[in-house]
Amino acid sequence: MSCLRLSGLSPVKQGVAVIAAGLLFLLGFFIFSAAPGGDIRQARRIKAKTEIRTLKEACSLYKKNTGKWPATLEEMTRPAGTSPLLERVSLDPWNGPYDYRVLDNQPFIISFGEDGAPGGTGTDADISSDDIRKSD
Repeated sequence: MSCLRLSGLSPVKQGVAVIAAGLLFLLGFFIFSAAPGGDIRQARRIKAKTEIRTLKEACSLYKKNTGKWPATLEEMTRPAGTSPLLERVSLDPWNGPYDYRVLDNQPFIISFGEDGAPGGTGTDADISSDDIRKSD
């Protein structure tokens, strides 16, 4: 059984549909392979910002449910009241852990970027929950 059903189309239209699908695949392949790492590096930074935003929101929900900030990010994977807020805490896009602490009674979450070390510039620059609040 085929996952693509073209039986209602004439043979010419079926051929055009298959060719169009193939061209779209090739176009996507060339777009993602054309830029040597630049787009991938930017995509990783966007992913880190998204994950940090999600983790910070989960921290806020945890505090709302328990009256306190979680001691660790992993604490939110255990039931706090009704059920865990997170299934798991993933690593950042460069396979490093997110650093978490509570500063000035607010959760502070940071990824140390591509180099995995504090500081840096460009793709090595840290991405923190404070940066996201300022820029987004």
